[in-house]
Amino acid sequence: MVYPVGSKQTLSMLTRDGIRLDADVYRPDSAESFPVLLMRQPYGRAIASTVVYAHPSWYAAQGYIVVIQDVNSRRWPTISRRPSTLARRSQ
Repeated sequence: MVYPVGSKQTLSMLTRDGIRLDADVYRPDSAESFPVLLMRQPYGRAIASTVVYAHPSWYAAQGYIVVIQDVNSRRWPTISRRPSTLARRSQ
């Protein structure tokens, strides 16, 4: 079955150490429950459609919720903690 696809949503979350990670979400326009495909991108969400076989909206039309998340904060240079401090806190 092919589903209509709602418009892309961009959502944000904060990690425990205060880094904001953004995600684009594509989902079928239906009240049903769907499985989720998660793609984490170190080089930005915009290139997600270039590294898979089809655009994320195609997968959403096939019955999947597609979440494409930036792995690194897009604001890394503006935060005050050093990467070595972040690595120690996560251990």
